Amino acid sequence: MDFHNNAVGRMVFEQNLTTSEDEVLKLLKEMTKDSIKIDENSDLSMYKDQLVHIIDR
Repeated sequence: MDFHNNAVGRMVFEQNLTTSEDEVLKLLKEMTKDSIKIDENSDLSMYKDQLVHIIDR
C-alpha cells in the first residue's frame, strides 16, 4: 500500500510540474477523501490513479 500511494503521489507531482508544492499537497489531501479501502486480495493495478487505505476511516 505504501509503495502504491508513493507512486500515486509521484505521478500527481509529475502531472503538476508548474503547480506550487502547496497546491499539489492540497490536491493530494483531497484525494485522500476518495481513497479506496483494500485488503490482501485487492488488485492494486485497478487503482493506479487513486490512493488506497487498509483501515476504515
